[in-house]
Amino acid sequence: MFRHALLVAGMAAAIAIAATAQRYGASPPRTYSLEETERLVKADVATMVRGTVADVTVAERSSRRFAGADMCSSSPAANEPAVDGYAFTLKHAQGHFEYRTDRQGNLKRCVIVRPINP
Repeated sequence: MFRHALLVAGMAAAIAIAATAQRYGASPPRTYSLEETERLVKADVATMVRGTVADVTVAERSSRRFAGADMCSSSPAANEPAVDGYAFTLKHAQGHFEYRTDRQGNLKRCVIVRPINP
């Protein structure tokens, strides 16, 4: 009888721990390196232009601290925390592409604004 009660208590504790871990997340989000993020960005461009990753070249890449969650905006919303991430400028036969990412692998393609030539 004691063994049965101990087994039931142990199972109840295991279920409670699993439910808590599922609710609050068992581990922190994965952090991507600059090189890993570069591969993600190049793959995204290749998919968008229906090309291959080999056709996409990186013109510029750097680590950055962005003013807010909208990493492409120069003026963040009020009270937004800074976001550490990466900035990329990529080239393909179909044009140039600007990306901003956080360190968790979330990509954001930014609109490139160019001056109008008279």
